Amino acid sequence: MRALCLQGNGLAPQLVNDLVVPTPAPHEALIEVLRAGICGTDLQMIDNYKPGFKGALGHEFVGIVRELGAQCANDMQTQRTWIGKRVVGEINIPCDALSCATCARCSLKRGHNGDALSREEIMRRNHCPNRSCLGIVQKDGAFAEYITLPLANLYEVPDGVVDSHAVFAEPLAAACRILEQQVIEPTDNVVVLGDGKLGLMVAEVLHATGAAKTVTLVGKHREKLALAKHFVNTVYTLNSGEDAEMAALADQIVNEGTPPFDVCVESTGTPGGIALALKLVRERGTIVMKSTCSAKRSSVDVRAVQSKRLRVVGSRCGPIPWALQLLRDHKIDVQKYIHGVY
Repeated sequence: MRALCLQGNGLAPQLVNDLVVPTPAPHEALIEVLRAGICGTDLQMIDNYKPGFKGALGHEFVGIVRELGAQCANDMQTQRTWIGKRVVGEINIPCDALSCATCARCSLKRGHNGDALSREEIMRRNHCPNRSCLGIVQKDGAFAEYITLPLANLYEVPDGVVDSHAVFAEPLAAACRILEQQVIEPTDNVVVLGDGKLGLMVAEVLHATGAAKTVTLVGKHREKLALAKHFVNTVYTLNSGEDAEMAALADQIVNEGTPPFDVCVESTGTPGGIALALKLVRERGTIVMKSTCSAKRSSVDVRAVQSKRLRVVGSRCGPIPWALQLLRDHKIDVQKYIHGVY
């Protein structure tokens, strides 16, 4: 099996051609990867976001279930449900509550045969303190020909969603997570910082769902910002994204008389982006931290959090069924976010 693997110690990832196809654990499925997406977190991984990680990168994927683990291999109903089906999946793998006496959060037992879990159960599993994470923490990822995941992590892809769109389910779900957290009101003016895939999808989801009164987008890539012209109210273009330029932009927006933003979604993953968010959001407003920020580049002055009495909300992952529904109903056009196929 081939895979693009991180070797650790700050080395560039390498293509490895002779890996053994993984064997699914009793409650897992073996999945043949059809498409895998490149995420900013993958780039942060190369930049030592998770020191010591060695293995295949990648966590955005669509694939086909080829085999089930021993616990389900002889269950004909489970076989019919999953074998040959196209799937996407939750990237967090909780500890097995049946064998881990220290963790009562996972409720994994009910998901062993692929039974549907409630959203609350999924959230508990996604925040298991002993979890592994596909392509990020102690679990080989989707830049490989095959991966394994628990059946409880999987969702079947609707027939009308092509592979090249289904691979966006995980990042689109991350964008939807902000709505699920109920931090935005329909009367709010929202600014999204960052024109990467995640920032653009956050802005598009806000528009498609009518979740905000206005949506403003700040970025530095003109070709990416152009993609947003139909679903944002205002665009501000940076030339370099350097801290001084971001500070000047904050002053410009204030001098224009633009009302302070009720909510700022920070999706640049940079100290400059966080500093800009602190300046743009109104007193007692909300900052949503949406993007991975590498630890060695995360120094920022956060005194405004106290002086402006801000609410800072961490946000990651999200409701994959919601994302699949948006894709199935063509509410979000992800085709424009495909910049290359490798």
